[in-house]
Amino acid sequence: LESTGSVGGPSTVRRVDLQTGAVLRRENLEKSVFAEGLAMLPPGAFVDGSAGSEDSTRNVLAQIAWKKNAGFLYDAETLERL
Repeated sequence: LESTGSVGGPSTVRRVDLQTGAVLRRENLEKSVFAEGLAMLPPGAFVDGSAGSEDSTRNVLAQIAWKKNAGFLYDAETLERL
């Protein structure tokens, strides 16, 4: 898993095959967002409070967009933004 920053965009969060470097899955951010820095949150750190939520067992990634003073959370398996 990696985060790429790109001036002029799009910055991305993506899953890459470590052997080949092939991008297996990729999510683009809006072009106005320069994002880099990615971390896996500790298990149970993200809970959205929804009834029946499975978030306590979900692996969650946090991505930083420091120039926008913002951050984004993603499901580590699907790369869906939370």
